Amino acid sequence: MLTYADVVNAPVDKLRTAVDDWSDMALRLRKLAEEAHDGLRVHAEAARWAGVNAGVTRDFIRKTVKEFADAKQEAEGVHRLLLDAYTEFKKAKDGLRAITDGAGRSGIAIDARGRVLARHTLADDTAVRHDPEYAGLTEDVRAERANVAAWQRKVDALIAACDAADESLRLALLANVPHAHDFTAPRYASLDDEEAARAVDLAHRVTGEGGTARNVEELARLRALLDAHAHDPGFSTAFYRRLGAQGTLEFYTRLSLDATALGPAGLDRAALVHHIQDDLGPMLGLATDPHTPGHL
Repeated sequence: MLTYADVVNAPVDKLRTAVDDWSDMALRLRKLAEEAHDGLRVHAEAARWAGVNAGVTRDFIRKTVKEFADAKQEAEGVHRLLLDAYTEFKKAKDGLRAITDGAGRSGIAIDARGRVLARHTLADDTAVRHDPEYAGLTEDVRAERANVAAWQRKVDALIAACDAADESLRLALLANVPHAHDFTAPRYASLDDEEAARAVDLAHRVTGEGGTARNVEELARLRALLDAHAHDPGFSTAFYRRLGAQGTLEFYTRLSLDATALGPAGLDRAALVHHIQDDLGPMLGLATDPHTPGHL
């Protein structure tokens, strides 16, 4: 789990440089792939070669041209993933910086570990406690604590979002670049795509053998993943596209039936199920919204 210091001090400028470098690499490989396809392969197919070497040479050239095309696709995939990660990391870092810079105006302070504190704690103020009207200040104390808690949630949410993007980038790169000496087309087109695939896998697990009763950890992970992306059009579309119409109906039905069968002993799991169901509706709305790019 990334810390407050990790996010605030994240070297996003270096990641931006990597994004630009991979953009240049993808462009160069695209040109090479086009030249190989339109030049090398066309000439090889049109050549009047004969004998054993003719078939071997043509086959070698076809494989070489395909490698150029695969290299182009792999580079484009890496570039898109890095760009997604850069966007998420910078958003989180800028968000924390903005909170820190405006802490004084918000009546809070943030320590090196990301803990939000009241800049002037009323409950610990000796003069305030001895004030004859102290009893009347309890509302102010509650308001102060509520303010601190609200800002802490914002800080924690930004750190969690950056951590989720970091983990998604790690998994997506491992999946997209599986071979050290071979090029392949990317498995995931974006971080949303990787996270949606993970969510669908969890959905299958929690409605599979044992249902929600025996897959509590997976249920909690699915709840956290959907909750974090409930208002993300890209994730929502990728999730429902991977799940499919029939899969969506089966998932919702089994989830609902499991929740009703858990009984009093399974109230914690039932609460997780209800939370997931609350997220599924808005996500389906986003996935089918005509204004969502690539909507269903």
